[in-house]
Amino acid sequence: MSINQKFYPPKDTFEDLSIREQEQLSLLIGSNLVFMLLFAIFGIVLFTFKYTIVGAGGLVLLAFFASSLFFTKKGHIHRAAWTTTFAIILVSAVECYGGPFAVSNFLPYRDSCFIAVMTICNYVISLRRRQLHVFFGAGLIIWLATN
Repeated sequence: MSINQKFYPPKDTFEDLSIREQEQLSLLIGSNLVFMLLFAIFGIVLFTFKYTIVGAGGLVLLAFFASSLFFTKKGHIHRAAWTTTFAIILVSAVECYGGPFAVSNFLPYRDSCFIAVMTICNYVISLRRRQLHVFFGAGLIIWLATN
C-alpha cells in the first residue's frame, strides 16, 4: 500500500466517485503531503532566521493541508480540494505580503511568478472548474493589491 492510499476514503465511498475523481485523488493527496513537508521545512527555516511572523504563517498553513487529508480520508474530497485551494491562496498572500522586501523593479515579477506556480499547483488539485476561477480571481486581487 502506498502512502497515498492510506488517505483514501473508505472503499464504498471511493467506488461512488467518478473515474476522473478517482484518478485525481492521488494528486490531491500527494500534493497535500508535499505541501506539508515543504511548509514544515519552510517554517522551521524562517524561525531559525528570525522571521517569526512569516514562519508562523507557514506553519499555520500545515493545519489546512492536514485538514484536507482528513476530509479526504472521511470521503469529503470536494471539501478537501477546496481546503487545499484556500490554503494555496493563503500561501500566495503570505509570499506576496510577507516576503523579504527590497525596493526593486523585480517585485511585480516575483509575485506574479509565484502566483503562476501556485496556479499550476491549484490546477493539479482542482476537482471543479469553479476552483480554477476562484483561484484566478484571488491571485489577481492579491497581485494587484501588492503592486
